Amino acid sequence: MTGMTADLDALRQAYEEIPYQGVADPESFVGCLHAVARLHGIPAAAAGACRVLELGCASGHNLIPQAIAYPGSQFLGVDFSRAQVALGRETIDQLGLRNIELRDASIDQVDASWGQFDYILCLGVFSWVAPALQAQLLAICRQNLAPHGAALVSFNAYPGWHHRAMLRDLLRYHVAPFPNCRRQISEARTLLEFVAEHSSAASVQGRTFRTERDRLRSARDDYLFHEYLVADNHPRYLHEFVAGAEAAGLQFVTDAELWRMSGAFMPPAIQTVLGNTPLVQRCQFLDFLRNETFHKTVLCHRDKPVRHDWGIDDLTAFFVALVQKPKPVSLAVVEAAPVTVEFPIGALTVGQPLGKAAIQHLIDVFPAAVSLDQLHGGALSLLPPDLRRQAEAAGDSRQLLAGSMLDAARAGLLRFYADPPIFCDHVSSRPCVSPLTRCLAPRGDIVISQRHDNVKLDPLQTFLAPRLDGTRTVADLVEAVQRAVADGALTWPEENPLTTEVVEAALSQLGRAILLVG
Repeated sequence: MTGMTADLDALRQAYEEIPYQGVADPESFVGCLHAVARLHGIPAAAAGACRVLELGCASGHNLIPQAIAYPGSQFLGVDFSRAQVALGRETIDQLGLRNIELRDASIDQVDASWGQFDYILCLGVFSWVAPALQAQLLAICRQNLAPHGAALVSFNAYPGWHHRAMLRDLLRYHVAPFPNCRRQISEARTLLEFVAEHSSAASVQGRTFRTERDRLRSARDDYLFHEYLVADNHPRYLHEFVAGAEAAGLQFVTDAELWRMSGAFMPPAIQTVLGNTPLVQRCQFLDFLRNETFHKTVLCHRDKPVRHDWGIDDLTAFFVALVQKPKPVSLAVVEAAPVTVEFPIGALTVGQPLGKAAIQHLIDVFPAAVSLDQLHGGALSLLPPDLRRQAEAAGDSRQLLAGSMLDAARAGLLRFYADPPIFCDHVSSRPCVSPLTRCLAPRGDIVISQRHDNVKLDPLQTFLAPRLDGTRTVADLVEAVQRAVADGALTWPEENPLTTEVVEAALSQLGRAILLVG
C-alpha cells in the first residue's frame, strides 16, 4: 500500500464516520467566477455553456444548484465518501437532472482521461489532506484545466492559523485516548470551555481560547471535528501556496473575495506603501496586518496574460450588485456631509450626492444586479431636480460614478455578473420555492438561495418549505400549519398562536433570504 493510498483511506474513514455537511460557496458559483476571470482578462467560458469539475463535492450542495441554474453546462463532482456521493445522487435523481454526475472516486484517480474543464473547484480540501495529495490537487488543476479556464482553490492561511493551531494541538492531544469520534468531539468542547474559563485573559493563549470558544460554540460538530481533530490540517502562507501553484504550472490571479486583495480599509499610510508593492507581496503583507486565516484563490495557466489594473471601462461589460446589504443608514443625498456605510467586511465613506444615490439604488434593488448605465440612471433619479441638473450639466457624472464603483469593486463590496440574475422580489398569492429547497428542507439540511448563499431554516420555515410548490394559497398554508400543531407534527409555543400574520411573516423571511421563485 502506497503512502498516498494509506492517507486517502484514513481520510475516507474520518469522513465516513463524521460526514461533513455540504454547503454552497457563493464565490464558486460559475456565474460569478466567470465574471471575476473575465475582469482579470481571462477569456473564460460563459457560465451557461461550460464544463465544471468539483474536487471534494461531498453530497453536491455546491454543485447541484449550479447544474439547475445552468442547464446548458455540464457538472462533474468527485468525492471519496460513498455515503455522501450516494446522498447527492439521490438528490439528483429526485430532481431529474441530466447535466450533472457525482463519482465515488479518490483524488489520485483523476487523470487526463477525465477531460478538460473550464472551471475546477476545490473547496475545503487542500489544507485538509497530506502534502503529497496537495501536490496532486494542483497537478489536476493544471492537467485538467482548459487553456482559458479558471480554478478556485481554498485553504487555511497563516498567520491567523498560528493561534488556532495551538488550540488544535491541545485538543488533539487531549482526545487522542478516545477512539470514538463522537466522544472526541464532546471531550474537545468540554476542554475548550474549561481552558477558556480558567486561562488568564491577559495571556496570548487565554485570549485565543476565549475567542475560539466563542466562535466554536455555535459551530457544527462536523466542522469542529474536521478542522481541529483529524490528522491533516496544513495551513499555508499565501506566498507559499502561490509558489507551489507556480511550480505546478499555474499562476495566482486573485482571491475570489476581492476585498482580501485590497487595502481599502487600511490606514492611508499603509495604502500608500501597498500601492507600490508587487501583487503577492502586497497580499501577504495584508495577511499579516489582518491576521488572515483563509483564502479562496483563483488560478489559471502560467502562460496566460492576466490583468490586475482593470479600470472604469472594464466595468461596463458587467452587471453589479452589493455582496451584502449594509447596516441601515440614512443616505441623505441633499446633505453635504460624508456618510459612512458599514458593510460586514468594512466601512465605505461616501461624500458626493451621486455616490450616495448610487449606493442607495443598489440597496433598493438588492439583490438584483444592474449595469453601469442602469446604476447611473437610477442614481440620478434619486437626486432632487437641482442636483440632478447639476450632475447632468457637468457631463462627467457617469465617469465619476464609475470611478466610485471601481473603488467599491476593489474593496470587495460588489458582486459581478456577465448576465444579470433574476430573483423573485415578492410573496405571491401561491408562494413557491425551488424544487431543490423542497428536497433539502425535510432532511433538515441547509438550503441554498437563488444567490447561492446558505440559509438555515427555522422549524416553521422547514415545515412550510416542502409545501411551497405554487399550488397552495396563504390560507391553505395557515390551515396546514395549524393542523400540524394540533396533530403534534409541529411543535409551537401556545403563547404565540400560529396566525395568518405569523405565517405571512415566515414567508416574507423566505423572500428576504432569496428562496422564493416564480
